[in-house]
Amino acid sequence: TLLYARWEELLLEQYERFMKDYISKTLALAVDQHARLQAIRIASVLLRAIPTGEAQLLAILVNKLGDSSIHATAAHELRLVTQEHPGIPVAREVQQFVFRPGHTAVLQGVQFLSQLSLRKDDLPGSLMDTYFKLFQVATQQYNNSAKQKVSSQGSKAKSASTQHQASNRLLSAFLTGITRALPC
Repeated sequence: TLLYARWEELLLEQYERFMKDYISKTLALAVDQHARLQAIRIASVLLRAIPTGEAQLLAILVNKLGDSSIHATAAHELRLVTQEHPGIPVAREVQQFVFRPGHTAVLQGVQFLSQLSLRKDDLPGSLMDTYFKLFQVATQQYNNSAKQKVSSQGSKAKSASTQHQASNRLLSAFLTGITRALPC
């Protein structure tokens, strides 16, 4: 049994090295989008099949919600994880993700949260708190940016239009999430 325990320990070390070296580095350094998408899928399959290293794999997948080129794939894979393993705290990890300082991918996080299946009793209340806190932060940021003056008139109109569209999409995601969480 001692030999078996040592073999299991070595296998676990190899698995952790694979997660660290291949998946994390591929997602961070690969220029090829196909390689990054494949790494996302592998992380999802590993998380669904072998929950060992759950925290690391979940963090990898949630962090990719902020990557504009692969966020849709990351969201899809996270949804698959929540369907197969409802006990994995995906919603909590995404809630922490959207509150990180200097984070700009709030929209992707809120959209993901608003599309979750709400099965647990505590999740809708937690999501409501998250939506309202994020709404407060978003309105403060909108008010602060509205007070700042842009020097050129052309960039001001373009900037205001882009900001207005982003605000509308974020507000729509908030409202969708709130209406889905309220009936529960």
